[in-house]
Amino acid sequence: MNRNNQTVTGLPSRIQDAVDNHAIVLVVSPVTDTGPVIRWLEAMGREYHRVQLGMGSADSRTAFRELQRSTGWSTLPQIFVRGGFVGGICEFTEFIRNSETVEESAKSRAWARWLGYAGLAPFLLLALSSNFAGEELASWSVQALLVYGALILSFVGALYWARGIGGAIAQADARLLPLSVLPALTGWIALLLPAASGSLLMVAAFLLLYLLDRREWGDWPWFLSLRAHLTAGAVISLLVMWAVLVFPSQTSDAGAGTGEASVDPSWSQPGGLLCPGGEAACQSDGVVVPKGRVIWRM
Repeated sequence: MNRNNQTVTGLPSRIQDAVDNHAIVLVVSPVTDTGPVIRWLEAMGREYHRVQLGMGSADSRTAFRELQRSTGWSTLPQIFVRGGFVGGICEFTEFIRNSETVEESAKSRAWARWLGYAGLAPFLLLALSSNFAGEELASWSVQALLVYGALILSFVGALYWARGIGGAIAQADARLLPLSVLPALTGWIALLLPAASGSLLMVAAFLLLYLLDRREWGDWPWFLSLRAHLTAGAVISLLVMWAVLVFPSQTSDAGAGTGEASVDPSWSQPGGLLCPGGEAACQSDGVVVPKGRVIWRM
C-alpha cells in the first residue's frame, strides 16, 4: 500500500519534531531491519534521521500507539519524507522510484522545450534573410529554408513512426506507421517544386500534422502546447518567404513590368550604356557604372 507521501496529524511530539526538521525520518524498533534503506540513503548521500521506539519502555509503547492512530500503519518501520508519511520499506522504495521518474520526466520536458524553441531559430532567421538580405544571400536563404522545412517534416513524421513501433501490437497505434512516412515524402516533393509552390505545400503539411497532433497527443497537454508554438513559428516563416517570392519589392514605380530601364539622371552613361541591376558593375570606355545606377525592370 502506497501512502503517496500523505500528511498526517497527531504524531507523538518527538516524532513530529524529527519530521519537521529532517527530510527523511525512519521510525524503527531495535529489531527492525532497515539495512537496505539506510545503505541506499548513504550511497545516494541523502540526509536522514532515525527515531527508535523500544517496546520495553512505557513511553515508547505509548508513542507507538499514537503513531499507529495517526498513520493507520500497524508495524515498524514507518518512513516519512519531506513531512509526509510514505509507509514501510516497500512503499518507500516505490516512492523513490516514482519520484526519480517524475524528476527525469521534468528534465526531459525542459530539454524538449529548449531544443524545440531553438529549432525555430533557423526558420525565423532564414525567413528574415530572404526578405532583407542581398540578392545572392536571399536566394540561398530561400533554398536553405525549404531544405530545413523538409528536414523538420521528416523529424515530426519520425515521432509517429516511434509511437507506431512502440504500440505495434495494437491496431490503433500501428496505423500510424504509414502516416509517419508521408511528411518526409511531402518535404521531398516540396523541394522539387518551384520555391513558392513548395513553401505553400510545406505550410499545408505542417498544419495537417498539427491537426493530427491534437488527436494523437491529447493526453500530453505540455507536448501539444509545444507543438502548437513550433508549428506556428514554422508556418509564419514559410508564409513570409512565400510572400517575398510572390510579391517582390520594387525599387521604383517607373517602368514596372514594361521591360524599360529607369536611369539615374545624375549619372553620365558612357556611350549610352545601361547597367542591369543584376550585375555588380559594367564598364564602357574605361568608365565603371555601379549597380543600381540603372535599374532594369522585369
